[in-house]
Amino acid sequence: MRPLKLLLIFSVCVFVISCAIRTPLKETKEGMDITLPTLMERLSHIKEIKGSALVDLRMSGGSMSGDASIMVRPDSFDVKIYSMGFPAGEIKMQNGVFESSHQLRKEEEIVIIKCLKEGIFWWNSTDINITSTDCLFYLKRPGQVIALDKKTLKPLEQVIALPGGERLHITYKEAQKIEGIWFPAKIQATSAKYSLTIEFDKIDIIMN
Repeated sequence: MRPLKLLLIFSVCVFVISCAIRTPLKETKEGMDITLPTLMERLSHIKEIKGSALVDLRMSGGSMSGDASIMVRPDSFDVKIYSMGFPAGEIKMQNGVFESSHQLRKEEEIVIIKCLKEGIFWWNSTDINITSTDCLFYLKRPGQVIALDKKTLKPLEQVIALPGGERLHITYKEAQKIEGIWFPAKIQATSAKYSLTIEFDKIDIIMN
């Protein structure tokens, strides 16, 4: 058998075996539309988001800023902040209990919880009402409105009602496509008194 024919047969065998071993996730091609129900179904499989980021948290009683490791789940989170390589602060919630290395008021705790849980896991609800315009989808539930770009389904902004009549405004920027989902690498949350900016340089999405 000629060497060229042997090489061709070998190449085909390697290709078939590699396809059988590795089944890649189905990626949506750039510019190809997917439906909102498809997006929401994909998002429902996310159980954890973690990564490294620059974090800037400003409250009335002070601030925490620096490099951070971030882990967020639908019902918990842990954010460790470092400055010049040394621990500069930590905020976390586990089993419904909020903890902070800095003294915070109750209203400040509420803002942080809403920023991290509802700001990052914005789709995590069972009572969403959907309306739309020519350009946007609006996902609404009591005290919360989220705007998505209608073509790309990227989250653009969100408004959350706070106690006392204040509002928390969250904007999403610099989206990256991870596991077939557009995920914002930069999240900015502001109210009349508080601000929190998270700018990811690495994001890992853990799915069921």
